[in-house]
Amino acid sequence: MNNFTKEISRKEMASFLIPILCMKLFEQISGITNTAVMSRLLSPQMMVCISACRVYPMIQNNLIGSIATGFGIYVTRFIGQRKPDRLREAVSDALFCAGLLAIAGSGLLFAVKPLLLAASIPADIYGEAYIYLFWLFAGSGALVFQNLFLSLLYGLGESAFAGSVSTAGVFLQPFLTYFFTCQSQMAIAAVPAAILANRLLLAAAMLCYLLRRYRWLFGRHRYLKDLAAVWKKLWGCGFSMAAMLIMVWCGTFMIQRKANQMPSVYISAYMYAILVEDLFLAPVYACRQAASAILAQNAGAGRTDLVRKYYWRLNRLSWLFCAVLIGTIYAGAAACGVSI
Repeated sequence: MNNFTKEISRKEMASFLIPILCMKLFEQISGITNTAVMSRLLSPQMMVCISACRVYPMIQNNLIGSIATGFGIYVTRFIGQRKPDRLREAVSDALFCAGLLAIAGSGLLFAVKPLLLAASIPADIYGEAYIYLFWLFAGSGALVFQNLFLSLLYGLGESAFAGSVSTAGVFLQPFLTYFFTCQSQMAIAAVPAAILANRLLLAAAMLCYLLRRYRWLFGRHRYLKDLAAVWKKLWGCGFSMAAMLIMVWCGTFMIQRKANQMPSVYISAYMYAILVEDLFLAPVYACRQAASAILAQNAGAGRTDLVRKYYWRLNRLSWLFCAVLIGTIYAGAAACGVSI
């Protein structure tokens, strides 16, 4: 268990941040590779369907996934306090409320039709889009526990294992997509079914690791004396992380809605453009993930001085990545003869 409630060296910071950065990069590369595999195995109409619905995996990750990540951040605050009994209670509370969130997330299954209409899904792919989103939302529970365990591992300072298992999942995803697409008769449902299988495998691997190394965290479940108060604190951590992402999603949704009213070729092109954008932003995502764990420990320990210090260190690093990104875009555009 890494202790961030003290000032660490640049080398120690790098040893924690680099596995997260590698995982985020591999994650985005896998998204591109997985899309390339799908384009070989699925019909053009199915690819248009996946592209037209792409905004809803984003809301699933930004809302349900971020709230679950926030539950892990809630637990991380008690890691910083160094109180084992209270930490066990926090883990118990987080697991209980994650179960409730998984059930609530499954409620999206009953909102597929309104969501398709809201995004202006073309009529000729409506049936396939319904099947795709239904299977996608069926994996909400697996997403909750995957993000909770991943956030908990980062909070414990176990970025090396968390990065390794996430990277393994990244490389596994295209193979699962190929297997489900070629070896089943699920058609477009094979794609979200492969994502669901991957999430279940990752969640199981992380849980096994936590039980092996940190079994003491998983004490006997206590009855929640004040469920409303605990739920409020857990959701406070979750929504504080999800709020900004939801605002970004609203803008993305409006763009997606307009893109879905264009010819099919533009709908598919928009998906590929977003994949490349996410690849470039991977370092910023890594800094955000590291900040969640480090700042939560210090907030729990009451080290406001280190909260500010770490915040500015990671913030400056994010701005550096952004500057490099902007320079790369302009240099690439100049080399291709494109004016920006």
